[in-house]
Amino acid sequence: MGLLGSLKPIPKRAIRALQQNAFVYWLSTQLGQKFVRRSNNSRIPKDILFAFAKNQIKSGDATLTPWRGLVVCSKTSLRSEFPRIDLEKSMFRSTRDDTLIRTVEDRYGIDLHARGNTKLGNLLENRGFESLTQLLKAYRGELAHHACKRRIYICFHVEDLPQVRGFRLMGRAPNLEIEFHDGSLREEIDSVRGSYIKQQIRAIIQRTSVVVCLIGNGTAWRKWVDWELETAFALGKGICGIRLKDSRGQTPQLLREIGAPITRWGDVQDLVRVIECAAARRR
Repeated sequence: MGLLGSLKPIPKRAIRALQQNAFVYWLSTQLGQKFVRRSNNSRIPKDILFAFAKNQIKSGDATLTPWRGLVVCSKTSLRSEFPRIDLEKSMFRSTRDDTLIRTVEDRYGIDLHARGNTKLGNLLENRGFESLTQLLKAYRGELAHHACKRRIYICFHVEDLPQVRGFRLMGRAPNLEIEFHDGSLREEIDSVRGSYIKQQIRAIIQRTSVVVCLIGNGTAWRKWVDWELETAFALGKGICGIRLKDSRGQTPQLLREIGAPITRWGDVQDLVRVIECAAARRR
């Protein structure tokens, strides 16, 4: 049929995904003006044939070369060609949703901290990612934009409150899609109201996806910080650290133990990378 590039075999499930895209395009280009009738007299479009071609495709990871497609009406021989189709989210995502997490972990040598029999589609939805490609980039600290809007809990020492206020203002940056929460109304952790405050903070952390620990000079020695991080870990939240300006303090122990991603306060894209990395690695 004169297609450019070499034809490659495509799984049946992938063909169905492509047919959906092709059908919409086919209708919009008036290829379906004529219909045939079923035995029950209902009208259906005439048969169309599909052919797909590409120049190159990478199968070693989830980044795939766009395909070109040709749709042909078998009754009228009318045809239309898609100049470029990005099928990563339609064709290839449909073949990966049922993949088990243990398969993904073995293939890419990563630990997603999930049950091995969890389906990839469920994990992507739970962690807020659109595709395996996006998840892998985030896991490796390479995703410089938010996959979705993140609800962030800020964990900090009260002596760093001036810088914390400045950090909150960063939420207005156009390339940051985050919503901040914190437990500012804290008292001594063993005080009479301590248990009540813990209950309130735990409820706030439960509603967030990532806990960001702002690391100052005294953060590692604060009981509230330790408790908040341990609570986030127990609830399966993503955890990361951002070292405040001029901070030389020790990194909190839990961050070191779990290998949480940490960056310095500065480049907004670096902040996005550690937040998305934490979201990808949450337990």
